[in-house]
Amino acid sequence: MCDLDHADNIALIKTSQMDMQQLTEEIEKISGRVRLRLKAGKCKVVISNNWEYSTAVTAEGTSVEVVKDFCYLGSYIKNGKL
Repeated sequence: MCDLDHADNIALIKTSQMDMQQLTEEIEKISGRVRLRLKAGKCKVVISNNWEYSTAVTAEGTSVEVVKDFCYLGSYIKNGKL
């Protein structure tokens, strides 16, 4: 499984920065076809393991904030765990 979708929310799950960036770009491309877009300011990255190299992920050409935890659909996710 690489994503959890609900209404206008999505949680992407990948094991490396490179895979996450590629998936983010693919979602931007596909969603753009129907005039939907990711809002980089509303995106967050939680890293559960040490990604090799960079932790930077971009959406709309803007770096996505790296956080220690966040709330997704009423569940708090910390370091990649519910």
